[in-house]
Amino acid sequence: MSTLTVELNRESPHDVSVASTFSTETRFTIELVNTGEPIHVHLHLDDTLSRVAALATNNHFLGRKETVTVEIPVSPRKEPTSGRLKIVTGHGSEIAYTTITVSPPATGTQRVAVDEKLSQPKPNPDPEPSVLTVLSNRLSNQSALTVLFAVFAVLLALGIGLSIGDPLVLVGSLVVIIGAVGAIVIANSW
Repeated sequence: MSTLTVELNRESPHDVSVASTFSTETRFTIELVNTGEPIHVHLHLDDTLSRVAALATNNHFLGRKETVTVEIPVSPRKEPTSGRLKIVTGHGSEIAYTTITVSPPATGTQRVAVDEKLSQPKPNPDPEPSVLTVLSNRLSNQSALTVLFAVFAVLLALGIGLSIGDPLVLVGSLVVIIGAVGAIVIANSW
């Protein structure tokens, strides 16, 4: 991050010393350095510069020999923008200007530091299990026995209910079938 240094009270009370031009591509800071007695400072960005940069606070008070840093965020842009920063002390008795140029970020090949660990191949992860493997793992021996018993109970109840033909026996067979289906669902959900 670039820094524009503004020296205050260097030569005389309310004196402002700043570079006449300043350039940046990104956000920057204004460092107000008071070399003397306490002082009030007013900062102002002109209309052109305020389109791409912003001041959170315009007025600053610096104690004796104090330094204050003011951060200036900059919005993205495609063309360079130049404007003036006005620095006022002594309630308007001293005024200084600096021309600030905010350029778009450089578009070029930028080097990126790469850790050597990234150049080493990673071991292959375990392959995805097949559907048959997932089902066989999910169904334990106990679940398989429950499913076989439920299928046997359903076939037996259906056969008895149809052979007798009594409505009460058919209802009983339906209860056995529903219970067997419920046992299958419960066995597979565990």
